[in-house]
Amino acid sequence: QSDSGTTEHENFYYLLAQTSRAGTPPTVRRAYDALIATGDIEYIRSEQLKVQLASYYSNYEEMQAFADGVWQFDRMIFEPYVMQHLDHVAMLAELHPSSADGVPRIHPEDQFRAAVGTVEFKSIISGKWRIAGDLLSQFRFFDEKIDEISELISEELAAGL
Repeated sequence: QSDSGTTEHENFYYLLAQTSRAGTPPTVRRAYDALIATGDIEYIRSEQLKVQLASYYSNYEEMQAFADGVWQFDRMIFEPYVMQHLDHVAMLAELHPSSADGVPRIHPEDQFRAAVGTVEFKSIISGKWRIAGDLLSQFRFFDEKIDEISELISEELAAGL
């Protein structure tokens, strides 16, 4: 047990649950779609801004598809492994604390120690690490794109839209 009162078992499942918290930030594109649908996109004088906006939304759809693949990896590979070799209830209790109240743990508290060193566990975690890194790279790309687009919008507004 740690100084904070958390057991090694609870800490393990907390960290394991954190590996399943990848999500994508929502995007709202109604204004852009309305500009395209009505032809009012021509009010934006900067061709560079129009290209950046089109690129952003196109790339966002690709990133969303990749994020769906990450979700599928969790549902089809990671969670079944946790159900079979670890304590799925303990992990879900960390992800969704209110819905796991009163649900008994499935495996002994120290069972995770046997799985952690296996090649299978290391391979699954390695896969999650790799795809999480890819998703993080995409988020960084979008963060840079947002900065570029914001700058172009500021220039457009300063020029008197």
